[in-house]
Amino acid sequence: MVFSLLAAGALLDQTALASPFLTQLNATTWVIGNDLWNMTQDEKYGTKLWYKGKDLVGDAVGHYTSYNGARNDLAWTSAKIALETEDYIDVQFDAVEGEMHWVIWNDLPGAYQYFINRALPNLGEFRTLWRLDNETFPRGRTDGRPAAGAAGAGSYYTTYADEEGRFAFPHVLTGTYALQAWANGGEIGDVLGRFVEDDIDLSAACEGKDLGELTWQLPEGRNRIFQVGASDRRSLGFKYGGAPYEHGLVAKCPANLTFTVGQSNTEEWCFGQSALGTWSIGFDLSGEELTAAGNRSALLSVSLAGYSQGTSSGIYVNGQGATGRVGNLTTGSIPSDQCLYRSATQAGEWHFFEFPVARALLREGRNTVSFVVERTTLWRGFLWDSIVLEWL
Repeated sequence: MVFSLLAAGALLDQTALASPFLTQLNATTWVIGNDLWNMTQDEKYGTKLWYKGKDLVGDAVGHYTSYNGARNDLAWTSAKIALETEDYIDVQFDAVEGEMHWVIWNDLPGAYQYFINRALPNLGEFRTLWRLDNETFPRGRTDGRPAAGAAGAGSYYTTYADEEGRFAFPHVLTGTYALQAWANGGEIGDVLGRFVEDDIDLSAACEGKDLGELTWQLPEGRNRIFQVGASDRRSLGFKYGGAPYEHGLVAKCPANLTFTVGQSNTEEWCFGQSALGTWSIGFDLSGEELTAAGNRSALLSVSLAGYSQGTSSGIYVNGQGATGRVGNLTTGSIPSDQCLYRSATQAGEWHFFEFPVARALLREGRNTVSFVVERTTLWRGFLWDSIVLEWL
């Protein structure tokens, strides 16, 4: 069930009605509203949004409900008042996928919305939105200064450290901060994860504050088996990574891909994975390496430069049976951003995962790590940063 608040309204030019209403004009056109606003809803789009004597939609598209971007707009087949009280009515619009409800109060310019799912498919996105006349609202300006008396929070500053690891942030607002650092590829592209220092107190105004020497303690005793892609939170180096904007670019990446450590080049791994299929990394382990490893287990580190929900994958070592499955990347469990379906080619929101790999899964000779997309939505999925396997 999805809830939202409509922040726009409309006023009937011709007639002022005393209470919320639903009026059917023909088989696929209805008018809803109250004495403050009204909207004309056709099979897909809500237009003629009258409020204070002005149509707020004008030549724009108006209101619509869709999933997986604008590729699937819901089409309304009928409408009725599902519930009526002294204070409000609940107007129900029906589509194959479910029910869209507009809760219209007597004195509210606008309406509350909720959706009851009946037959929505696997989703990357579900949304209701307004596209309004661009001339409706007053034009203003900003000069970067906070409003008088306004509280500020969530300030974010970025910079690069120099060759000695030194850095500075000028003109920082007072407050309590956390510091994060991560590798930017290049010579330190094998450094995984991030450094975090919390509770840095800058609440008192001053000319500057020296944080002293901060030490990033990296894991010790690990031995790298392979790495695909430099650790830099970006997809640069992979095929199409950093390419010019092109709508739906991830669709050019293959459904199935095989990368062989020591033979394949980084650019043979595609920047994003979305289609149903299997991407495998093949690597060799000698008997000497396995003997030296003893009973040590391995760790698979997966760094994503971004993720758009609607696509899920299973991660397997040497086969796709239950015993070979070491983890999964599942829609709904990973925070989503718009990177792939908005055709980003470098980065969205970064994610980092670690999956233990039992020693018994690895063998002498050829081994594989496979990412198997088991459920997908068009143009949704994984934007790659790096994949690392190492002995613990």
